[in-house]
Amino acid sequence: MCPAVLLLLWCSCDIYMYLTLIYVQINDAVRIFQEKAPWKLQHCWEKLRFEPKWNAKMAKAHTSTKSQKTTHPETEGENSVPLADQFPARPEGRDNAKKRKNSTMPPQSESSAAVEMLQKIHERAEQTKETERKQKEELVNLAKAKFQLLQDNMKMKAEDREWSRHLTEEQLRIKKVQAEASLFQTESQIMFTDLNTLLPPIRDWVAKKQMEILVRDGVAPANSNSGPSTSNAK
Repeated sequence: MCPAVLLLLWCSCDIYMYLTLIYVQINDAVRIFQEKAPWKLQHCWEKLRFEPKWNAKMAKAHTSTKSQKTTHPETEGENSVPLADQFPARPEGRDNAKKRKNSTMPPQSESSAAVEMLQKIHERAEQTKETERKQKEELVNLAKAKFQLLQDNMKMKAEDREWSRHLTEEQLRIKKVQAEASLFQTESQIMFTDLNTLLPPIRDWVAKKQMEILVRDGVAPANSNSGPSTSNAK
């Protein structure tokens, strides 16, 4: 087996035996004490036994009663209290930490100047961030406004095209209606013309037009060669 492993096992066994011995001694001390009177504060001792403040207080009590313990050597082994260096080091208190921190701080004037400088740097950085944020917001708003203008322009163009198309269709319809009205008026004049008042060539042409109008509208048959107006005139 590796020597390091053997050394580790030996140390572990030694620590285990040491802790077991301490536990046995504590149980023996508690048992001896309870033979004289019941120990009602054992649960408190179980909680405070490893607290640094409690250990420091017990070490102080040990040093104050050291002379009394030396006069009774027969009870020293049973009632001995561990020394201060045997307890865990007590953590530094808040007040002591503040005192130590203040003692290591630079003079007040230099400290104030440094704090003021840091504060100015922080304020300047915050102002720069705020300016950049506002510029970004302005750029975003300009981009949104530009996009909205483009959309409005496209919408207006689409509406103009639609209106132009409707207007063209309406103009064409009006022109068609006007043409139909003009044709109807002209044909009406031809149909109601008195053939007896016309010269023979003009009378024949008007009669022919009257027959074409009647055939187109389905009033007279298509095989008719001359209109009734022509026969009446003859």
